[in-house]
Amino acid sequence: MKRPTLILLIIFSMILTGALLKTIRGKRLKDILMILPENATEAEKGEVVYLRKCSTCHQGGSPMSGPPLHEVFHLKGERWLRSYTRTPRRFNPEAFMPPVELTPVEEHRIVAYFAEAITRGR
Repeated sequence: MKRPTLILLIIFSMILTGALLKTIRGKRLKDILMILPENATEAEKGEVVYLRKCSTCHQGGSPMSGPPLHEVFHLKGERWLRSYTRTPRRFNPEAFMPPVELTPVEEHRIVAYFAEAITRGR
């Protein structure tokens, strides 16, 4: 293959890759592929909410990670966690966490997920 053809092929591949990445921007592969059965429990659905809206910052492993949320839920309770997620800077003016908007259904599901995680000792 001649050099100009190879360079054009590389440029075309880069453009195509960029276009593909742009279409799925903001979505992680596990979010795109996550499919639950129709009979999934509220806790299983809550895990999906957690993975989509919380896990990026609350996975742990780095100094900037937020605390494990099931532990916060266990220590502070459901009511506190719901209030904090809506207005974190009201509780801590220096909080890194932005407000998180959850629908009432998402809140219910994530609470079920945390409650089950505590029950199972996760």
